[in-house]
Amino acid sequence: MFNLTWLFFRLKYMNINLQGRFCDNSGYAKVNKNLVSGLEKLGIKVSVKPLDKKGNTSLPVFPSCSKKSIGIDSIVPSLSVLPISKYKILYTTIETNTLSKTFLDCIHNYHEIWLTSDYSEKILKKYFQDRKTFILPDSIDTKLYQEDGPKYSFEPSLKGFIFVSVFGWSYRKGYDVLLKSYLQEFTSKDNVTLLIVAKLNYKQNLQSIKETIQKYIEIYGGDSPPLVVRFEKEIEEENMPDIYRACDAFVLFTRGEGFGLPFIESSLCGLPIIGTNWSAPTMYLNHQNSNLLEIDTLGKVQPGQMPVHYWDNLEMPNLSSPEIIINARKLLRYVFENHKKCKEKNIKLQNYIKENFSIDVVANKAKKRLETIWSKLK
Repeated sequence: MFNLTWLFFRLKYMNINLQGRFCDNSGYAKVNKNLVSGLEKLGIKVSVKPLDKKGNTSLPVFPSCSKKSIGIDSIVPSLSVLPISKYKILYTTIETNTLSKTFLDCIHNYHEIWLTSDYSEKILKKYFQDRKTFILPDSIDTKLYQEDGPKYSFEPSLKGFIFVSVFGWSYRKGYDVLLKSYLQEFTSKDNVTLLIVAKLNYKQNLQSIKETIQKYIEIYGGDSPPLVVRFEKEIEEENMPDIYRACDAFVLFTRGEGFGLPFIESSLCGLPIIGTNWSAPTMYLNHQNSNLLEIDTLGKVQPGQMPVHYWDNLEMPNLSSPEIIINARKLLRYVFENHKKCKEKNIKLQNYIKENFSIDVVANKAKKRLETIWSKLK
C-alpha cells in the first residue's frame, strides 16, 4: 500500500516543462495550448516557456534551472532552445520526404522524439531506426469547431458557392495548383468564389501576395475569370469556425503537412474536404471521407521557392504535371456539383476526428506516456 501511495504521489506531482509557441495564432501555438489545457484537466500541471514574442499567456512560466523534470521542446528543431531537464523530449513535425542536416543534427540532443503523425515517424525512421519515438497527433477543440453556430458575414458579400483555403502563404501549401485549377475550371458565369485565408510567413508582405494572385488571374483566368478573394484581416481562433461555416467546401492542394489542422477544423464545421493524398493528412483523410488528389513525382525544393533556406533541396511532391491540374479541376467541379453527397461523405471524417483528435483524447495519450517516463526517472 505504501508503494502504491508513493507511486501515485510521484505521478501526480510530475514536473513537466514545455517550451514552444503559445501566443500567436499558428498551428504550433494551438497544439501547445491544447496539450497544456488537456493535461491540466487531467491533473497534470505543466509549466510553459513561450518562445514567440507576440501577445501574452496566463500559463505558468517554468524556471530556467528546473533540472529534475521532463522537458518538452515543441518546435521545429532548427529553431529550438534546448530545455534544461533530466529527460528531454522533442515534439515536432515533418512535412517533407527528406530531412535537413540541421534537423538531423538536433535529434541527438533528445532522449525521445514525439511526432505529430505516422508519416512524420516513417520519415524520421529512414534516418534513425533506433530512435525512441512516440506519435502524439495535434488536437482540436471539438466544442469550438462545430457545424452548428453563427456564420461570418462577409462585406462585400461573396458570390454563390464558396471554396475556402486556409494556409500560410508558401510553395509548400500549393497555392499555385489551387489557383491554376480553379481559374481554369470556372468562369465568371459560375456562381462560385475562391476565398483565400492566407497568413503571412516570415518577411512576406501583403502586396506581394496580391500581385502573385493577380498574376495568376491574368495568366490562367481567361477573359472572364471567376471570383478570387483574399481575406486580409487577422483572425483569432475563436472566430475561425464562423469563417468556415460561411463557406461550402475546404480545399488545400498541399505538398506536405506535419498534421494539417485546417482540414479537421473545417470538416468539423461541416465542409467537405478537397486535399492531397500525401503526408500526414493520410492519417485521417481517405477516398471514403474526402476528395483527394494523387501526387505525380517527388522533387527537390529549389532555393527561393520557400521563404527560408531551411527547406532548400528537401523533397516534396512536384504537383506540376498537366495531369495534376486536370485532376484538381475535376475534384473542384465534382464537389461544386455534388455538394450534398460530399457533405454526407464528410460525416465519416467528422466521426473519426472526434474519436481520435479531441483535446481529451490526445491529452490522455500524452499523460500515459509521461507517467511511464516519470516512473522510470531516478
